[in-house]
Amino acid sequence: MSGQRGSILVFVTLTVSVLMLVGLTFATATTAEYRSAMHHTHGIQAFYVAEAGLNWARRGLEQATIVLPTGLAVGQEHIVYRSAAFGGTDTFLGTIGEMRIAAIRRTATEWELLSEGRQQVARRTLAWQMTVTEGTGSSAVLNRHHIATTLSVSSDARLAGNVDMAGPFAPGRVSGSGSVNVTITYGSTMVFERPTLPAAPTLPWRGDFTSGAFLGSGHYGLFRVAGERVVSINVPDHNDVIIRVQQLEVRNDGQIRITGTGTGRVVFHVDGAAVIRDDSRINDHGNRNPAQFVIYHRGSTQIVVRDNVIFRGSIAAPHANVTLRDDVVIEGNILSGSDTVLLQNGVRLSGVLYAPSAAITIRDDVQVTGTAVGRSLGMQNDSRLTIDPSILARFDPFAQELQLWQGAAGQTISFHRWGAR
Repeated sequence: MSGQRGSILVFVTLTVSVLMLVGLTFATATTAEYRSAMHHTHGIQAFYVAEAGLNWARRGLEQATIVLPTGLAVGQEHIVYRSAAFGGTDTFLGTIGEMRIAAIRRTATEWELLSEGRQQVARRTLAWQMTVTEGTGSSAVLNRHHIATTLSVSSDARLAGNVDMAGPFAPGRVSGSGSVNVTITYGSTMVFERPTLPAAPTLPWRGDFTSGAFLGSGHYGLFRVAGERVVSINVPDHNDVIIRVQQLEVRNDGQIRITGTGTGRVVFHVDGAAVIRDDSRINDHGNRNPAQFVIYHRGSTQIVVRDNVIFRGSIAAPHANVTLRDDVVIEGNILSGSDTVLLQNGVRLSGVLYAPSAAITIRDDVQVTGTAVGRSLGMQNDSRLTIDPSILARFDPFAQELQLWQGAAGQTISFHRWGAR
C-alpha cells in the first residue's frame, strides 16, 4: 500500500513539474511576443517621427527658413534640430516626438539630410540626398558699399571702395569736401532686408547671474559681468552654447571668455537692454575667433558699446539703434534694422556694417575696414571707411542665418533618392 502511495506521489510531482514547465514556457513566449510587438510598434512610431522631421526640414530648406552653412567642410554635419533625447535643447517639435535632424556635406555640391526618430529604445533614420547650388555670396554682394539716398564725406574724412546708390543721379545726393576715391553707380535695384533673428529659444530658467560659476545654457534674468570678473564659457564641440537673458551687462573690466576646443558658438539672445562698456573684454582670450560669439538683440532699447571695449563677435539688432564710441575695438559684424547707427571717437571696426534702414554716421577718427550698407552715410573729421575683400566671405553664414538678400545669395536645392538608413 505504501508503495502505491509513493508511486502516486512521484506521478503527481512529475505532472506538476511538467505543467509548471509548460506554463513557464508559455509565459516566456507570451512575454517575448509582447516585447516583440511593442518593439515593432515603437519602431513604426519612430519611423513616423523621423518622417515628420524630414518633411519639416525639407520644407524649411525649400522656403529658405533653414539655410545650410556655406563654410562647412566635406564630411562635417550641420545640426538642424536636436531634442533632449539626443542631447539637445530644441523643443518646438516636441509634440511630434524625440528627433535629431542633421545635414551632412558629402561633396562640394552633394548633401545628405538625415532625420532620426526615437520612441522608447527604437530608432529609425530616414534621409534625402540633395544637390545644393550656392548663390552669389557675400563676396559678390558686398564688394562695394550700398547707400540708398545720400552720401556726405567731409572734413578730412576718406571713403575708399566703390558705391552703389539706389535711384537716378540727382544734384546734392553726393556732397562734402573729404576724399572720395570711389566710383559711384546709380540705379541699383538690390534689396537689403532687415535682419530676421532665429526663433527665441525655450530654455530652463536660472534666475539672475551676477556672481559664481557659469551655470551653462539657460534663461537668465540679469546677466552681469563686472568689476574685473572673468566668466569662462566652455565650448567642447560643434554645438552652440545658447544663453537667453532679459538684460546683459558687461562693464568695469568684466570679461567673457570662450574656452574649449570646439567649433560651436556662444550665442546670447537678449530680450531687453544690452550694455557693454568701461574696459570690458568679450572673446579676447584663446583663439579669439569672432565667428564664435554672437549677440541677438530682440528689444528696441538702444545698444551702446563704449569706453575702451574690445569685442570679437557680431551684434544683430533688428529693432534697436546702435552706438559705438570712445576707443572701442570690434572685430566682427554690426547689423541693425533701426534708423540710426553712430560710430564716434576712435572706434575701430573690422567687419560688415549692415543697417539698410539707418542713417549711418562715422566721425572723429573712426576707422572701419569692411563694407557699409545704409539708407544714408555721413563721414566727418578724419574718419576712414575702406573695403577689405578678405573679410567678406566670413559674413556668408551670418547673412544666411539672418535671411539677408536670399534672392542674390540664397541656395538652390534639388532633392532626390529618399529612403531609410
